[in-house]
Amino acid sequence: MSTLNWNQESLVILLVILIIYGAYLLIFAACVYALLYRQKNMPLRRTLLLIIVILFGFTTTQTMLTWWQSFVSTNMDSGDSAQVQRAQYFVQLSSCISDITSPIANLVADGLLAWCCYVVWNRKVSIIIIPLILIVAETVFGIAIPVFQLQAFLLPIETPSQVAQWYRLFYLVNVMGIVFYVCSAVTNLLMSGLIAFRIWTATRYVGAEKRKAQLKGTNTRQNPHRPKGEQQPQSVAPIPWC
Repeated sequence: MSTLNWNQESLVILLVILIIYGAYLLIFAACVYALLYRQKNMPLRRTLLLIIVILFGFTTTQTMLTWWQSFVSTNMDSGDSAQVQRAQYFVQLSSCISDITSPIANLVADGLLAWCCYVVWNRKVSIIIIPLILIVAETVFGIAIPVFQLQAFLLPIETPSQVAQWYRLFYLVNVMGIVFYVCSAVTNLLMSGLIAFRIWTATRYVGAEKRKAQLKGTNTRQNPHRPKGEQQPQSVAPIPWC
């Protein structure tokens, strides 16, 4: 079975990222429209709008870096060592810049999710202690990635010891990257699960209460001897959204 060369892999990665970015662009436009025209009385409307614009800026930056990285590294498979070194230089440089923006973007996004989880759970600090610890760990490991990458990027590779150090730095980059993405995934799954569970527990009887209220209203209209002091059933109080 044949394998893809560097250029083919870059084009596949670029295609996938552009498709995801296109979907994200639609979501971003829908969020901006909702905040500008549908949620005019929302207290945190401007803050949320600023946050999603910042996240969109980070996402656009990473997408453009990936696009640039794919096109400047088209000579990775050529036999010219000078062209290969130049391509590797630009690939490592763009990777460093992209990895600098990743932990910042994740911090903003996960911080927003933690705030929503905190509000949905009636501002209980105990609910978000573990997610906050994971966010801090995720940010620390995320910042460590570009630090080691910059060290490897600036390291002159002239002696065997420097080559060994270069491999050690990129081994640390890979380890930090795995921990970073695992912490990010666990954080998002945990907080999304908490939010979903809270919404489910708060709204699971809403349908039954509405049907019961409609049934009682129908019986009241049909029965003229209903006591005057009997109260109408009340609906479940809405969740205090952020």
